[in-house]
Amino acid sequence: MFLKGMECPEVRAKAMLNLGLVYQKKAEQMAAGGSLESAKDFATKAGDYLDAAKPLFDDLLASGSSDDDDKRYAGQFAPLRLQCHRILGSVFAGMKDFGACEAEFRKATEDFPNIRGAWEMLARILEVQGKSSQEVRNTLNSL
Repeated sequence: MFLKGMECPEVRAKAMLNLGLVYQKKAEQMAAGGSLESAKDFATKAGDYLDAAKPLFDDLLASGSSDDDDKRYAGQFAPLRLQCHRILGSVFAGMKDFGACEAEFRKATEDFPNIRGAWEMLARILEVQGKSSQEVRNTLNSL
């Protein structure tokens, strides 16, 4: 139904956000079941849908024609997208690809520089990799 909703301009952004949520939940299920490659694919798709919805919501809110429901949906973007970064980074860590995990968490800090949780994820993977304690402290103090 959400795929069908993407064909309708009035609800396209909401449909994309909902698809992102569906794929995010599937990624979590796959990761919990140990299917890391599938989890990676679902988390990537979730992030792609959320990233595509963001400019649509931005345009809608900037136009002044949005209603409370639109604002509520738009407000869900940041926590959902940050969760996708967390899942994907965790999957990379589970695959022992710590460089990709660090890159994903660095992207989270670029996307959400004012959210402490993004910096904490990055600091944790730096710690796991044995990066200097000063680098970890600097990362956490970046906020």
